[in-house]
Amino acid sequence: MDAEAERTSKLLEELTAAELQRATVIQQQEGEQDRLNQRIYELDAEIRQNQNVLNLTALEADRSENRIAFNRQRAAELAGRHAQVDVELGQANRAGR
Repeated sequence: MDAEAERTSKLLEELTAAELQRATVIQQQEGEQDRLNQRIYELDAEIRQNQNVLNLTALEADRSENRIAFNRQRAAELAGRHAQVDVELGQANRAGR
C-alpha cells in the first residue's frame, strides 16, 4: 500500500512538473504571439503611411505631368507667335523700303 501511495505520489509530482513546464511554454508562446501581433500592427501602420505617401507622390507626379504638357503647349503657341511676328516684321520691312 505504501509502495503504491509512493508511486502515485511520484507520478503526481511528475505530472505536476510536466503541467508547470507546459504552462510555462504556453505563456512564452502567448508572449511571442502578443509580440508578433504588435509587430503586425506596426507594419500595417507603416504600410498605410507608405501608401499615403505613394498616393501623394502619384498625385504630384500627375500634376507635374499636366504642368509639363501645358508648358509644352504654351511654348509651341509662343514659338508660333514668334514665327508669325518674324514674318510680319519681314513684310513690314519690305513694304517700308
